[in-house]
Amino acid sequence: MGASLFLTGFVMWRHGRFGRGWAVPAIVLGTMLVVLNGLTAPVPPNAAGLFDVGPLTALYGVGLSGWIIRIGAKLPRA
Repeated sequence: MGASLFLTGFVMWRHGRFGRGWAVPAIVLGTMLVVLNGLTAPVPPNAAGLFDVGPLTALYGVGLSGWIIRIGAKLPRA
């Protein structure tokens, strides 16, 4: 999940409808997921006393999904 967010952030960076506003949080959250989960493996970061990025990642996913729906609603109908 972390690598997916990280790479998707780089793709969104230059996209006209997403841009840096959606790319930067994806890159930061993806990096945090990989690093924190890698440091505490096999124990979850929350159980190891570190910050759990999961809820923020979920909020980002909900917001991004809403943005994609908004973009889709503005597209011309065929």
